[in-house]
Amino acid sequence: TGPPASGKTYLSKRLAILFNLPHYTIIDIVNYGLNLTDELGEEVKAKMDELKEKIKEELEAEAEAKKKKSEVDTTPRLPDELLHKILKRMLKENICRNRGYILDGYPRSHQDCDGVFMDIDETKEENDPDRLKLSAEIIPNRIIKLDNYTDDFLFSRAKEMISSNNHYNEEGMNRRIKKYRLLN
Repeated sequence: TGPPASGKTYLSKRLAILFNLPHYTIIDIVNYGLNLTDELGEEVKAKMDELKEKIKEELEAEAEAKKKKSEVDTTPRLPDELLHKILKRMLKENICRNRGYILDGYPRSHQDCDGVFMDIDETKEENDPDRLKLSAEIIPNRIIKLDNYTDDFLFSRAKEMISSNNHYNEEGMNRRIKKYRLLN
């Protein structure tokens, strides 16, 4: 884990190769959910269709107002609760349980960690401290945190990585660093 442009993806890919571990990003998690053929898969597909329709409506409304298309994010984002369900399912598969796994840039916050790695005991009251317990079969045994960077350093790294088809532009970096600092 770490802020944008801190080298999470570079390091996690290297470690995955070195230790022959599955490497998962948020895109991998969403694609896994879309490929499921059970109830969870249907829920994911329905939510993605709903989000795509919402984005389409926003783009049409924007076109009527003659705004720039680049101002609207056209990537559907699944709700956190759904991502948590998908990732829990992924991490319970034999490959992860037997060999381990590397998560690249996700979970993004303490709340995401709770959603993925904590189980809720429905038999206990909501304010009972024992209601949440660690999901022992999927909890990671190592976490690498790349967080000893100033915002200026991260911006200079991002400038080196800028290309026309990625999110390392000034506006995107400002938004992503601000969100990372808020969540962490």
